[in-house]
Amino acid sequence: MVFLFTMKIKENKKNLKHSIAPVLIVIMLLLFFFIFLAASKPVNQAELEIIGSENSDINKKGAGVSNEKELGYSKWPGLGMGLFSTSTPSIFDNYVDTLLTNGFTELRIDIPNYQDATWLAQSKAAVIRAVARGVKVVWGVSSYNTTNPNYTITTENWPAFRHAILDNARWAQENGVYEFQLGNEEDMHIWRHPISITRTDNVATATFAEDHGFTAGNPVIIWGGNPEDFNAYSATPVMITVTGPKTFAYSSVGSDGQVSNPGETFVGNIPEAVIEANIKALATEVQAIFTRGNISYTTSDSYFMEKWHALGRGDIDILAWNVYSNQENWQNDIASMLSWWGPEHSYITEFNLNYRSLDDYSTNEAVQAEALASMIDYIKGSGLKRANYFCYPGDQFGVVKGNGTYRELWNEAILR
Repeated sequence: MVFLFTMKIKENKKNLKHSIAPVLIVIMLLLFFFIFLAASKPVNQAELEIIGSENSDINKKGAGVSNEKELGYSKWPGLGMGLFSTSTPSIFDNYVDTLLTNGFTELRIDIPNYQDATWLAQSKAAVIRAVARGVKVVWGVSSYNTTNPNYTITTENWPAFRHAILDNARWAQENGVYEFQLGNEEDMHIWRHPISITRTDNVATATFAEDHGFTAGNPVIIWGGNPEDFNAYSATPVMITVTGPKTFAYSSVGSDGQVSNPGETFVGNIPEAVIEANIKALATEVQAIFTRGNISYTTSDSYFMEKWHALGRGDIDILAWNVYSNQENWQNDIASMLSWWGPEHSYITEFNLNYRSLDDYSTNEAVQAEALASMIDYIKGSGLKRANYFCYPGDQFGVVKGNGTYRELWNEAILR
């Protein structure tokens, strides 16, 4: 083509200026075309943005959802996430996809109340979907629900709770759960609060808003009441007379009157030492059922940790605990657990800045992010291998707030 064109120029020089212009235009267009092809190599979308959901606006413009690959962060590989299931599967699945995209492969899901049939079914469905996505799911059942004091563990309902743990261990074994939990802070779930305690002629009557569930023949412990002579400590529990589904009476020597702080008075009939011994013994039974991974139990603060240290973990593979930075001496708790159990047999199942809410720590998101980054640095520097942030969605503690936007701590603490 070039040769023929050159010959044409020689034959008709007077048309040269009219012939060169079109050719130059064609050459330039071809050059730009090849440059465009070289520059338009496909880019993996996962490297640019977090997966969104058609049913959620959590990734809308301005939400600040950049992932670790985009920002060049080096997230601690031991960091997991706490996550609650939702009644809308697509929302929960989007949460899981987002977390997986950002390198969170271990998720602690729910730990639902065994008596709440709706929550339990929803949680199991969420676990199945998460496992199918490749998540290492930490899951189990609890006895506690903040809206129903009837779920408190008692001598009367312990057999039902024990049976539920065994049944759900079988379910976890069959459905791909990575780690099965025997419960979450069950040592704290043994108390109820009356709405009143009154005394007449050395007989005190305790009244509850809901059915108390206590039966005659099982001694009851009462503590925290004011005046103290209404109390019946664990060393001297009292036998009760059940006078109704919401009331019982017991012998109490003192002047006629009433407890001034019933909401701060604790009533129960299964001592802490008993529930802890029950859980330890139950682990042996669960070991024969759940064989696909570790069996763990989550306790609370140093008070309960020391009790477990004295008791020993027995067949519980991992003794875990929940820690919040507003708890006194939480750093010492980490040192104690590592000293007692080592990094292979202890970890933090949930942590955050304040056990009431993030805003109770500070309403300034930059302050939240700085404090959380410091807390994560301390945890990973302690020698612990695993810790789960509590939690991904929610106004009180969540990375994702109720309005769909992300807190600063997502990029500035968790992904760093």
